[in-house]
Amino acid sequence: EHQRREERRAQHVEGRVHRRRQQIERDLLAALLDGHDLAINTAGKLGDGDRFVALVDRLVTALEALPPDARPAAWFTAGAGLLELGDSGRTGMDLPGVRALFWPHGANLRRLQASTIDWRLLCPGPMLEGPALGPARTRLAIDRLPMAGPPLPAALLLPRFLAQLGAMTVPYADAAAAMLTDGVPRGSRVGVVRASAAP
Repeated sequence: EHQRREERRAQHVEGRVHRRRQQIERDLLAALLDGHDLAINTAGKLGDGDRFVALVDRLVTALEALPPDARPAAWFTAGAGLLELGDSGRTGMDLPGVRALFWPHGANLRRLQASTIDWRLLCPGPMLEGPALGPARTRLAIDRLPMAGPPLPAALLLPRFLAQLGAMTVPYADAAAAMLTDGVPRGSRVGVVRASAAP
């Protein structure tokens, strides 16, 4: 009985230390973000899974700790699977096999949607090294990936989505430029599409 009490006490102390550490981390991040007009997070990657989700949660929590008028607008990064596929009423995450691989992006989107911060989510396709195509040769796809043709069931949408990724293959510089574009509505998912593929 004494040992169980000591174990419970140790767990309680450990929990308090963990919560205090989280609070300190949140306050330090908030102090770093305070006073800026824009915050851009490109840290974390899909393969990190839960750690990626936790990272985004910590950043959003830090922004939420600031008074609303002191919060910078914030950009986060995800992938093209979060965009709606034309007029299908589906996103890439609804397609066979996509959700299982890209679930951290979905979790991060839900965290942002539950927040009151001023956010935007870059949802690019594959990105390449190389010179920028520039604004004359790219278009932003706000929330929806342009896809021609009639609506299809999910199983048949997958090949069309994969084919569309070619049109969304752009240099890193064009993806970065998208995050510095004025006038992107808050709460938007933003793809970057080669102009020849845009409607």
